[in-house]
Amino acid sequence: MRHVGALTAILVALVVILAVVAAVAIFQLQRLREKPKPETNTDESRPQRRQRQKYGILKYSRIDDLDKLPKQFVIMDIEKTGSHHLYGRLLEVGILRVVNGRVVDRFSKSQPKIDDVIHEIHARIHDVPMVVGFGVESDLKFLHVALAENGLEIPAVTYYDVQDLVRETLPRNLPELSLEAVKSHLGITTAANRAVTDCDVILEVLKRCLNLREKLREQQRIRQDQLLQTFNDHEKRFVSELREKLREREIPGELVFSVLSDRTIHFALGGKQLGRVKLNGRKFRMQIPGDRQPAWLDIGDVEEAIGNLEHWINHAANTRSGTA
Repeated sequence: MRHVGALTAILVALVVILAVVAAVAIFQLQRLREKPKPETNTDESRPQRRQRQKYGILKYSRIDDLDKLPKQFVIMDIEKTGSHHLYGRLLEVGILRVVNGRVVDRFSKSQPKIDDVIHEIHARIHDVPMVVGFGVESDLKFLHVALAENGLEIPAVTYYDVQDLVRETLPRNLPELSLEAVKSHLGITTAANRAVTDCDVILEVLKRCLNLREKLREQQRIRQDQLLQTFNDHEKRFVSELREKLREREIPGELVFSVLSDRTIHFALGGKQLGRVKLNGRKFRMQIPGDRQPAWLDIGDVEEAIGNLEHWINHAANTRSGTA
């Protein structure tokens, strides 16, 4: 009887254990079923999301140097909440269409719903040669998202940021690089602070800074010609060949050179370093552009230096196209 009682107790214990295990398993299974799925956009399938990525601005081309006012372009200014293009809300948009320096079309909306104005914005900029603005890259990112969400496409946008011109021409001690600070420095007066008025300010800043830069460049050319007169024959020929090759390849930018203490000549193009060469004294040397930093090369004569100019020209061309 004792054995029967012990066996019964063991069976009861096993049944209890199995019941507990079964209860735990059922509880875990229920939790898995109730676990929330990752958030997805139920209104948009994966193929639809991939298709939406084909919309918006498909290609950007930034102009680093603007020698003169384009014949036809638009000035765009978008005022929005926040600094991130994915979360900002449109407050105001202004667009000016400029042909031969004159405003031929104006568009302005205050606190619109983006869905109500995006087609008008698209119609005004989708085929223009250039979009100009002040900090325009941020505006274009915001516009890209709005276009994509509304199924609109712009194959390519070429743009120029007037801030680049301001940095080049105005004093570096400006309190800040805002449109308001630049307007105040240049003495530009306008009406109330509206987006279309900001576009007018941007146009005026562009015109004034282009004129100012041309005056600065003319003064610089005079100083460069005076410096060139102090060069030896090898150095003069090198400068002449470099200028000619830049013209042949139609690489834009103002070529500027200066002389260091050891008679090494430093060259810059459009404000960016191009290279250095030493064609004076017993030992001739020349910098050759590299992937990370330039390398110095000993050269025999000016002919070898001119032959190596192709490295400089290719580097300048790649830098302008953004592939360097």
